[in-house]
Amino acid sequence: MNTTFLLSVLFISLSSSLVAFIVLLTRKKDNNRSLSISAIATILTSITTTIVGIATIDFASKEEVRDKLQHQPLYTVQYSLNDADQDSFFENEEYIISNDGEKTKSKTDVTTFSFLEITYSDINDHAGSIIKLCPLNGYFGANFVTNSLDGIVQYSNYSSNNNECFFRLYQEALRYGEDKPGISIVIEKKHFAAMEYLDIFGEKHIVVKRGNTEIDPKKLVEVRKQAELDAGGKSFNVFNLNLDEIIATCFPEVYKN
Repeated sequence: MNTTFLLSVLFISLSSSLVAFIVLLTRKKDNNRSLSISAIATILTSITTTIVGIATIDFASKEEVRDKLQHQPLYTVQYSLNDADQDSFFENEEYIISNDGEKTKSKTDVTTFSFLEITYSDINDHAGSIIKLCPLNGYFGANFVTNSLDGIVQYSNYSSNNNECFFRLYQEALRYGEDKPGISIVIEKKHFAAMEYLDIFGEKHIVVKRGNTEIDPKKLVEVRKQAELDAGGKSFNVFNLNLDEIIATCFPEVYKN
């Protein structure tokens, strides 16, 4: 049932109750007793109608929310590694974003974000490990939009050797402590995808996923701010990763050339 209609009925009921109450207060002493009884009955009826109306509006609102939730897209983000040269080394990483739920009213606008998460540990320092984030640019450099309202909505080009570039940095980090006793560095990559769309009701939504796990969009905002802070406003291109530069930028307090 339409919520606006229910609100109108509720308003009329409250108005009737108010009128009856005023009549009851302003009646003359010699009024017929039936007038008082009639006014009281009207007030009680209006109160009952109001209570039922409020409960009905609450139920209708919940039904409306439930109906809208059932008619939303369902995004799936799949990441995969590919061995382009078939040499048992996965040079490329790609993603495919699909809508497996309700069609959208507009095409889905997708924005991807990649970060390096760097853990610096020194067993000689009782403070423990230090974890920093820094923005990673160009990891998914070529993205293709299908303009489809369901099915595959966007995918990446996997011929960029992006994972090979990261893997070289990863190996360099593992070797970093060989001539620095007690020091170790571990680097991981984190991917986020933000999907913005209009649903079939014309309402705007943003869905954010880390990997294929949905998170609060505010969390991505926090991650981006933290990465900007940790890296001093700098970002690093996947095709030009230098471990010393990254450490000097993100860990100036411990970096030694």
